[in-house]
Amino acid sequence: VLAVLVLSGCSGSDSASVDDEDDPVVAHQLEGAWTTTGTDDRYGEASVRMQMKADGDLVVTIDLAVGGTLRFAGEWETQEKMLLLTGTYFEPDGQASATWSVEGDSVMVLRAADGDQQRWRRAG
Repeated sequence: VLAVLVLSGCSGSDSASVDDEDDPVVAHQLEGAWTTTGTDDRYGEASVRMQMKADGDLVVTIDLAVGGTLRFAGEWETQEKMLLLTGTYFEPDGQASATWSVEGDSVMVLRAADGDQQRWRRAG
């Protein structure tokens, strides 16, 4: 299961469209910070922030509802319609993948192979 999508309670949209993958700036649409909230199987209620840097570095920050913050380093890349994430947060294999789409400039929809999806909002 895609660890990022383990956060439940976040609704998705079936109307999301995937951008033209032949466009060389497509990956740039994902650069920046994205946030979502929900329940993580390991950590409970949480707010999660993914900082996706231009050089491929990824920082996942989890603010726990019970208090405290966890931070995990990793990497991200796109391959066609797939977002590939690697790092210690993505147990048990250290990696996760999902198809992605961006609605407007502010909502990213990630969909795992099992159909689970999650909406992320661009952080200001």
